[in-house]
Amino acid sequence: MLTTSVLTNLARPELLLGTVRSLARGGLPDVHLHVDLAGRGHTAAYIAALEDALDRASDPAGWALLCEDDIAVPVGFGPYVTALLEKLDAYRDQPGFATLFCSLGSRDWVAAHKVEGVPNFGRLIPNDCYAGTQCILFPVASLAQLLPAMRALHRREPDWGGDRILGRAAEVTGLMAWCHLPSLADHRGRLESTLDSRADNRAMIAADYVGDAWEG
Repeated sequence: MLTTSVLTNLARPELLLGTVRSLARGGLPDVHLHVDLAGRGHTAAYIAALEDALDRASDPAGWALLCEDDIAVPVGFGPYVTALLEKLDAYRDQPGFATLFCSLGSRDWVAAHKVEGVPNFGRLIPNDCYAGTQCILFPVASLAQLLPAMRALHRREPDWGGDRILGRAAEVTGLMAWCHLPSLADHRGRLESTLDSRADNRAMIAADYVGDAWEG
């Protein structure tokens, strides 16, 4: 079973609306909005959204999909993810997370470190293994392991971003960080959500986004 959430602070309603519409058009109409108005920063909000997703997951062998509020996905995304989870079922004890957004900065590494037996997935770089939290699949059982490590890391390193803490939590728990290539999500809010100096950061740009012409 898959539960789908979107993390938002309601600061960019037009992008949030576009994200929800894109997910529905892609085949995932039942989405839970995790609204963060506390202003505690992205990392605390991201951890809280994952805690909420874990609390709502009814199947300990299921999966949780957490998206940011500034993405787009292709037509056919939902059925593709459903079929993908069937393939991943035998491997669900291995990844801490499997991101469906692949950045330009990660593409070459992911392509060179393919996950054996799991088509279209590669490994991310250990120690600094992810930049971006746009669209990520979590095995529910792995999420239960990741969250205590993420909380501890956030207390120790309060200035770290949520993506860095997520990657390090996967490492310290001995779980893998997987990435789907080509990217199944586009980062539509890149220019609106980053400083001008970071707007062309390769970590913020989707690599080979499949688009609606994609055939799954």
